[in-house]
Amino acid sequence: MPPVPPTKPSILLLALDPVERTAIRRALESQGFQVRESAGGLTLALVFFAEVPEVLITDVDAADPREIETVRLLRLGFPRIPIIGCCRAAEARQSTEAIRRLGLFAMFVKPVAVSDLIIAVHAALTHGLAAFASTETPVHERWARP
Repeated sequence: MPPVPPTKPSILLLALDPVERTAIRRALESQGFQVRESAGGLTLALVFFAEVPEVLITDVDAADPREIETVRLLRLGFPRIPIIGCCRAAEARQSTEAIRRLGLFAMFVKPVAVSDLIIAVHAALTHGLAAFASTETPVHERWARP
């Protein structure tokens, strides 16, 4: 019997601007990832539960309680899935505080450098949330852009 080919790692893009989602999706797909998208709300539940992703990339706008609550609930229900957040520069300070509260794997300030995001996704898949316990400098501080 021939070996079963490995599956592509699954990434879910949530609530990002449609232009950003498209650019990030294309970059991740070019690296061999399976990428799904959701604008949030009910479509998030349908997309997320159809196949739980290995990594979630989402907006984390500290001024929008719905985004923070969505991430909080996903973290509670799926504590082992690395979540990578993206925020606008004006919200970076508040969003950095949210990182610590929500246990995000990494945080990027928009516009996101896609090459850095790809490195963070590889790190999340390789090390997952165990990286938090094994380093002095939290992973999110190593990947975040000031």
